[in-house]
Amino acid sequence: MLGVREQWRRARRPRVLGGVRRAAVVVVATFLAVGLTPLSASAATTTNVYGGSGYDVSYPNCTDSVPTGSSFGIVGMTGGRPFSTNGCAATEWNGALGLSTGPSAYFNTGYAGAYAKSITSTCSSASQKAGVYGTLAKHALAQAEQAWAVGCSEVDWARSVLSTVTSGAPAMWWADIETGNSWSLTTSLNRFTIDGISFEMQQGSLTLGGVYSTSASWIKITGNASWTPTPVPTANWVAGAAGCPSSSPFNPGSPTWLAQTGQTGGVDMDTAC
Repeated sequence: MLGVREQWRRARRPRVLGGVRRAAVVVVATFLAVGLTPLSASAATTTNVYGGSGYDVSYPNCTDSVPTGSSFGIVGMTGGRPFSTNGCAATEWNGALGLSTGPSAYFNTGYAGAYAKSITSTCSSASQKAGVYGTLAKHALAQAEQAWAVGCSEVDWARSVLSTVTSGAPAMWWADIETGNSWSLTTSLNRFTIDGISFEMQQGSLTLGGVYSTSASWIKITGNASWTPTPVPTANWVAGAAGCPSSSPFNPGSPTWLAQTGQTGGVDMDTAC
């Protein structure tokens, strides 16, 4: 998450929305999005699993002290980029045990053609059945399916990291969707990636998967603050908020459950909404 320390760290790294380190992706043809088969549970009617205040930690926080008296903890599985690993995940996860709400997990996301090498066979197969592409030419369809499969595989990667930490399931999965990571200049490809993320987060026995972002990031990445992924994510987590917003500043199809409201001892603090 982008607390003060994380913003400083990322400011020193190249920003890559749409390919500063790679060629821009070929523009995808205009498409008509159609829905996936609805999941068994409705995200909009799920009760907020959080209460009170908590914290989120990841690779920048390995030497920081975690605040006492927290109600919940959210642990990063990745090391600041998609398909990377937070080497402190196990220690931080164990530190979040025993709170009112069991530990949750989050992971970094993005879309770049280079990520295709990390697509899992499960996500490759699922992307061909996703049904969110509408009418696309053959080449554009291949790009869309790849983007969807990349997003899906980012979830699988995070799950593989979590499996080295615990045999249990997190209380919630969160996808960190921000401009600090690589995204395409073609916002339709980014939307397909997020569709794949939302789909895969909500598979299995735990069907809670939400989005961490800001209005500015969401607009730049997806092209529209009012766009909502298919399937609909369970909830939103607002980064860098002064408090709980009266309405969701992005992805309005989902309720806001958390606001990242400050920092204590180098660790980002979060408030249940």
